[in-house]
Amino acid sequence: MDKVPFRFWESVFFALRWDRWRWDEVAKKLPQPWKTLAGRHASRRFDFCINFPNEPGEWSCWIKTYDDQSLLPKSLKELLTMDPRYLQCIAITVGEDRCIGWALELCQGKENITDKVIPFLRRAAFIKAGLKFHESCPREKALFYMAIFRNMPIFGGLCLPYYGEESEDFLATQVTSNNVLWNLAVQQDWPVTEASEDLVVQYLTRKKGNLEPQRVLHLPESIKTNFRILKAAFDTWYQSENEEVHVYSVEGHLAKEEILSLPVPEDVCRVEGVNHEGLVSFIRWSKPNGACFRCDYYPHGPFPLVGTRKMKGEYQWSVERGPPNPRTLSQVDWLRSDDEYTLSESEHSDDGSEDS
Repeated sequence: MDKVPFRFWESVFFALRWDRWRWDEVAKKLPQPWKTLAGRHASRRFDFCINFPNEPGEWSCWIKTYDDQSLLPKSLKELLTMDPRYLQCIAITVGEDRCIGWALELCQGKENITDKVIPFLRRAAFIKAGLKFHESCPREKALFYMAIFRNMPIFGGLCLPYYGEESEDFLATQVTSNNVLWNLAVQQDWPVTEASEDLVVQYLTRKKGNLEPQRVLHLPESIKTNFRILKAAFDTWYQSENEEVHVYSVEGHLAKEEILSLPVPEDVCRVEGVNHEGLVSFIRWSKPNGACFRCDYYPHGPFPLVGTRKMKGEYQWSVERGPPNPRTLSQVDWLRSDDEYTLSESEHSDDGSEDS
């Protein structure tokens, strides 16, 4: 390390974008001069959230942090003079109620927002920052900020209510051009149309960057999981080696028989069961490497789909060896501790043939 220029290590430290607490830990373990460099990052690191609040007829910008409150700038002018290399905007909220408590107002007026705040955010916004449009946000404000953020492919999380065709256009742009988007919530009364469904399926199946090894979809209201969305989530899980897939939906349009009709590749094992109270049934698919895709079926409740990666120490099976036998293995990767295995008809027939 001694032969590497100090400026190189400085650039590496800036690129890491670690939290303050992590820099504190690193500073305790590194020798000089890297100890001093890590300590500098720990003392100057400033992660913050920006809120454009929901105030009728008013345009303002507020800032808050969960870190050292002494680092909060007292004005927009002070913020703009801070070294952007130590700054990291981790979340942007549009249309939430006015900030209270530790938050400070940076500025008022559309011109200050468009001419000063937004250019600053383009420099300081952290790749994978969250962008949330609050459900109570007036349409005028939502469209104003959609136009600003539409072509910024930096958001790892997006919470988007429906404001009309502009919402569809905004989501289409993000899904197409933003390869770091990994957490999507399609909220409020999105129309249940083929166009809306196409966007959801495109999000589930598109090629994504590797910054976050999972892909999450929330469908809390009008759009619900149907067979096409189920198949898109399953196919993405099956084709991926290192990515998890999560889909959380309100009660879906799927009967259990439809779920069981999902085509299962030859190297995938499928089992059915119920939890220990017998109230929620589940269907579980397992790949030979131990990765699992699970559907918990609530007749009148949420409808979660969860596809996990292979975890160290999980049971593995092969086509040659056959699937795991729940009657001889008390705990395997596709059963949780609160699950009870229920024999399928085919396994009952196997028992009968063995007895005869």
